[in-house]
Amino acid sequence: MATIGYGYGSEWHMQRWLAYHRSRLNDLIQKQTGLQVIEWLDFGFRPRPKDKNKFPTLDSEFEHLNFLPEDHPAREAWRCAWPSTKGKLGRGPCWDAIAKLEGGGWLLVEAKAHLNELKSPKSQATLESLKKITKLMDKAKKVFKVPEEVSWIDSYYQQANRMTVLWFLNKKHKEIAHLLNICFTGDRFSKGSSKCPKNEAEWGKGISKMKNALGLSGSSALEKNIHYLYLPVTEA
Repeated sequence: MATIGYGYGSEWHMQRWLAYHRSRLNDLIQKQTGLQVIEWLDFGFRPRPKDKNKFPTLDSEFEHLNFLPEDHPAREAWRCAWPSTKGKLGRGPCWDAIAKLEGGGWLLVEAKAHLNELKSPKSQATLESLKKITKLMDKAKKVFKVPEEVSWIDSYYQQANRMTVLWFLNKKHKEIAHLLNICFTGDRFSKGSSKCPKNEAEWGKGISKMKNALGLSGSSALEKNIHYLYLPVTEA
């Protein structure tokens, strides 16, 4: 879990909405996506870091498929498919929030507060691990009707590995899942040059660029399980 900004940033505002405006958030999600949230999952805990200079959140985020029950076949299958290091899954999909949906299924949430967050560093995996990741992503790309030559391990690797999980759950394990990108509007960072969109239109250009880079055309059925919610940091 990254260091949380004080009064700004996607993690801060995500926690605000879940803590103080949860019913309103659920209403907005249903209005935008047609999905009805019945329960938000609680995050876990983690020990205080040994490194005194490391920010001690003491909370553990959802990683990979660890929101599923321990004995769920998809959870074990993912552990076998995704590369591991020293007995632990390598760095991969992490979620800002997870919710259960009415009628079954999962809502996987990725939150953003400024345009630079749409991009991410390319995969830092070793060559051997990268082969396993690419093999998974190539299978997902076929279902999303993305040309084989389009790379998913470069500038938009973060969104690509989330989409790979979406394919893995929905198509390989018949476990209904939706990816919700929450794009906060009107945020203000205390310093730096982060461009915080004021509205949906200002997010639009960056999102279109991301979709084009990932080869998304809107022609696949699974792409309909990817949603965008433009959420103001305040409705005042």
